[in-house]
Formats: sequence, structure tokens, C-alpha cells
Amino acid sequence: MENTAFEYTRQRFMSGFDGRTCKISPNICTDGEVTLLSYSDLLLTGSDVFTASYMAKSTDGGRTFSEPKRQVNLPDVYENGLRTARSAVPYYNRTHKKWFGLGVTVSYEHDRHPVLVDGVSPNKCFYCDVDVENCQFTDPRPIDIPFDHVCGYNFGQTVELENGDILVPFNYTTKENTRMMIVTVLYTFAGGGFKVAKVGTPIICNEYRRGVCEPSLAAHGGRYYMAIRTDEVGLYAVSGDGFGFCEPKPYVWDDGSVLENYNTQQHWMISKNALYLAYTRKGAHNDHVFRHRAPIFMTRFDTERECLIRGEEVILVPELGARLGNFCVTEPNENESWLVTAEWMQSWGGKLGVCEKYGSDNSFWLARVYWKDQSGIYT
Repeated sequence: MENTAFEYTRQRFMSGFDGRTCKISPNICTDGEVTLLSYSDLLLTGSDVFTASYMAKSTDGGRTFSEPKRQVNLPDVYENGLRTARSAVPYYNRTHKKWFGLGVTVSYEHDRHPVLVDGVSPNKCFYCDVDVENCQFTDPRPIDIPFDHVCGYNFGQTVELENGDILVPFNYTTKENTRMMIVTVLYTFAGGGFKVAKVGTPIICNEYRRGVCEPSLAAHGGRYYMAIRTDEVGLYAVSGDGFGFCEPKPYVWDDGSVLENYNTQQHWMISKNALYLAYTRKGAHNDHVFRHRAPIFMTRFDTERECLIRGEEVILVPELGARLGNFCVTEPNENESWLVTAEWMQSWGGKLGVCEKYGSDNSFWLARVYWKDQSGIYT
């Protein structure tokens, strides 16, 4: 049956796999004329060991991209068995007509595991500007963080308010609570960087093994919606002001059954008339995919009943053996939503060769959703 709410296209590009590293965690953003795509390289011999960061540019709406440039101001440094890597996400602020980046610095021991100090991560978040012409993030500057320790700013969606201020969701830990928590922080542009304007009430869920993390935030219909990762199940939380959220709940279908999403991200996609969720789940003949992180689905989230509509589910990005769980969503304009992801070439236990068996080759995927109005006409 024809979908009267949207149509979508997908493209596969920048293929190629050297067997040692893997392009991962792409992020995409556009100002309407220039589109920037950033990503990191990952060492396949360890656990989430990110290395160099890259950025590519498009001037034809993301249909073709320039040769990716290594980010010289976000160096990957390896000394005395300790690797320190930096990565950033490009954003465009429409109110101030300003490009900027938000990122995180992560350290690893012997290219195997992230460093922990007293059980918590020493990661640091940062702010940087973007040199669009040269396709480079500028030197990173520390962000004013109103809490002790930051586990990361992980590919999350932020909300730009009408005055241009940015509402940013973080996950973090403290010395007293090493399970991750989530909080929103309102930032204003000041002094060439970010200044804290207001801090929300933390979301704390110690009943989950590692707490709550990797939040994504969306504003729709006068309310704010937070997508949340836990090891056990995907969650969402709702707020009237973006600072204080209800107790997180598992996603459910319209028949009351639970969406079988777990231990990975979800992101929101927004039309004028409705809110949609992009996600991965079990039950799609995908048991061979690490944590069932492919394909990527999308369906409408009924904001009145707070449930997902099973009959409207579509596959935005198909499954070819590789996980697709680290993905990004952006809203280039009020008529479109874009989703970008990359084929992560590790399987269960870090095994290599499994993904290629099903057709993956570390390609990027860009899915474009074109929203229609209620009459079925494209807006």
C-alpha cells in the first residue's frame, strides 16, 4: 500500500575496506548549500578503539563528496601504550548562520580498551568551529560542563531553540555513581564558544547494568522527546520544557508488545505532522548481525498513545551482514530528514570476514525521507 505520509530514497557510497581499520560513526549536516560528512576510523583489533577523524564536503546535496580530509586539529596520538583520539560532530545553527562542532576526547590502553580512572571515564567534551572551505574542524576548546565526569557526547541529536540557543543532551558519571546518567544543558554562543545558560534534572536509572546513555533529543508538538540507550532495552522520556523528564519507558508497539531494541542508539525523525523513530531490533532474520544492529527501521511514534505503529514500519537501510547501529539523523529543512550510517565490519567477538559474507564492504548509506502533508502532497 502506498505510504501517504512520506517517500524515501537511499544511496550507498564511499565503499572500500582494508581489513585493518573501519570507517565508523558518520555524522552529516547541511546549511542548504554545503553538506559536511564526518567520521572516524576504528581499529578492528580492539574494543571501540577510534583513531583518526575525517571530513568530506558536498555541494550537490550529499550526492557526491570530496576526498575525505584527515582532521589535523583533532590529532590521534599514540604514546607509551596510550592512544588518545578525538572526534567531532558538525552542526549548523540556522539562527546565527554558524557552523560548529561538538566532540569528545577518548583514551585507550594498548589499543584494546578505553581507559578508566577509579571506575569512571576521563573523557573530555569539547567545542570547535568549522572551516567549511578547507573542510576542517578548528582547534578544540573545552566545554563548560556542569558535572564531574563525562562519559561522552555520543552522536546525539540537539535542539536549536528559536533564539539560537542549543539544548544538548549528555551522558555522564560521577565518583559516587559510576552508572551513566543523562542530563540536558542549555548553551548560548558566547566568547567564541559555548556558555552554560541552564542545566536540567538528571535522568537516573540505576536498575540498568550500565545506566542510561547515548541520548538523542527532539522537539515536536510543544514537547521534548529523549531517545535513550541501555544494555537491556531502548527507552524514551518526555518533557514539557526539555529540562525535567518523566521516568523513561520502553518503546511499545500499538498492540502493547515491547520493541526488541537493546544496547544501541535510536534517533528521531521529524515531519510537520508527526514524530518518527529510527531504530534497530530483533526479529528481522538478523541473528547473525552483532546485537541485531541492522537493518535500520523507521516508523511513526504516536505521541498521544506513546506507542510505535507497527503497520507503518519501513526499512530505511537494508541489512548486508554488518551492524549499522552507530548512525546519525539530521533535518536539512522542514520537508526532509536524512539518516547516515556506515557498515561496521566486526561481528560477534570482533570476528572478521562474517560481514563480507553477506555483502558488506564498509560503505556509507544515506537515506533521505521526503515528508508529505496530510493531503499526500510533498510539503
